[in-house]
Amino acid sequence: MDLFSNLLAVSGVIALLLLIKLWKRPNHNEKMAKLVPEIPGGIPILGHMHLLRDKQSLGRIFGGFADKYGPIFSVRLGKHRAVFISDKRGIKDCFISNDINIASRPPSTQAQFVGYDNSSFGFAPYGRYWRDMRKLATLKLLSGRRIKMLNYIPISELNYLIRDLYNNSKGNNGTVHVDITESFQRMILNTITRMVAGKRVFDGNHLGEKVKGRNLSQVIRELIDVTGQVVPGDVIPFIAWLDIKGVVKTMKNVCDEVGTLVDKWIEEHKMNTNKNEDEKDFIDVMLSEVTDDEELGLDQSTIIKGTATTIIIGASDTTSISITWVLSNLMNHPKVLERCQEELDLKIGKDRIVQVEDIEKLEYLSAVIKETLRLYPPGPIGTPKIVGEDCYMSGYFVPKGSYLFLNIWKLHRDPDLWSNPEEFKPERFLNEKSYLDITGNSYEYIPFSAGRRSCPGNNFAMHVMNLSLARLLQGFNVTTPNNKPVDMTEGQNMIMHKEHNLEVVLTPRLDSRLYNLDCN
Repeated sequence: MDLFSNLLAVSGVIALLLLIKLWKRPNHNEKMAKLVPEIPGGIPILGHMHLLRDKQSLGRIFGGFADKYGPIFSVRLGKHRAVFISDKRGIKDCFISNDINIASRPPSTQAQFVGYDNSSFGFAPYGRYWRDMRKLATLKLLSGRRIKMLNYIPISELNYLIRDLYNNSKGNNGTVHVDITESFQRMILNTITRMVAGKRVFDGNHLGEKVKGRNLSQVIRELIDVTGQVVPGDVIPFIAWLDIKGVVKTMKNVCDEVGTLVDKWIEEHKMNTNKNEDEKDFIDVMLSEVTDDEELGLDQSTIIKGTATTIIIGASDTTSISITWVLSNLMNHPKVLERCQEELDLKIGKDRIVQVEDIEKLEYLSAVIKETLRLYPPGPIGTPKIVGEDCYMSGYFVPKGSYLFLNIWKLHRDPDLWSNPEEFKPERFLNEKSYLDITGNSYEYIPFSAGRRSCPGNNFAMHVMNLSLARLLQGFNVTTPNNKPVDMTEGQNMIMHKEHNLEVVLTPRLDSRLYNLDCN
């Protein structure tokens, strides 16, 4: 009886300890109570997808939700919980406390096809492979030192553009009416494909190489478009077999075309190994430094395809888009445009063209670019991240597997951070916001995002934007057809295009000898 009593007592103590432990440990209901609040309006299967049919940009749509429900909220994108954060405190918390935990991308159809089985560091999960390939791309292509070494390429392509614009104006009463969006898309695509593969997509009036009977420019444009689309089967898996609107079929076909082309480029590079260091493009570098990755089952060719493709897509599209937004703002603010050209005339003059070393003198032009990136960041809600482990953000519980988006568009228009946030005011970056740069370390101005997954091409983008705009504004007076205001409607995509291309009328403003440019 005593033994039984002792066992009963011991059992009671153990039960009591277990109850205390269970009482102290957050149960499922308590975690649910601390979950990031979900906005109303979700429906079965689709979640909140039906609320995204608005023609506004994604930044504006989710910015409107933030106005109603606060700076952190969640929505359901089909089967996936997605958390959106739009204030400085929450975004800083992400990168200070959870940077590694949010350093991976969600699985997607794009990662499979555009990313060539996750061989692209743009889609690859966080880890050894991602670190190695991003480091290689940054040091050997996108670093300040490498950009300086290859600087002759963007200068050459810019010279082509300026010279052609001037020559076209001579036959048209001294002016040229041009779709400047398309002009800069061609110039920057040529620049990045030369830096990556030693190839020009556009060659004068010709459209360069063909891929299975199609122009390379058309193929790359289609590749960029499908990369930014939402694949219905990624959010609602059981309808994947339907391939609504044929998005996956198009993606497979265009990636097959691009892959065939890059394979051809790789073989050409293998046959031509006698290059000086300053003549080597990025495919040359990768051939000498990249080997098969047996752990991941990726061969050298696949790794080069995935890496080259993601750089061409990322660097060409966002840079040309940003230049178009800058010019659009200048067209709608003629006094700002006038001040930019006055700065050029005062600090550079009109008897020589702007050089790379002159760019740091053009403080007001730099402020115009920064202000444009504030109002129209290339990725308004950033690229999606996936939460690796359960964590807390802004005091809320965020479960493993949640998608995370940072609403950069909304952050940049936060009235607690920016006076008159809707106003285009470059002077703010010369005065009260002069301490801000593009690195994202402030967590209040992150045009290229921040943390481990920030855009590695920000140096390239800023270099090309500053030089291109300086040369264009120095060389030409710029107006719109019939002096009409520019339509600033934003496109609805992961990358914030203008809904309509920008058309301008250009009139040369320098001596004709300064347009006789070296394009080698």
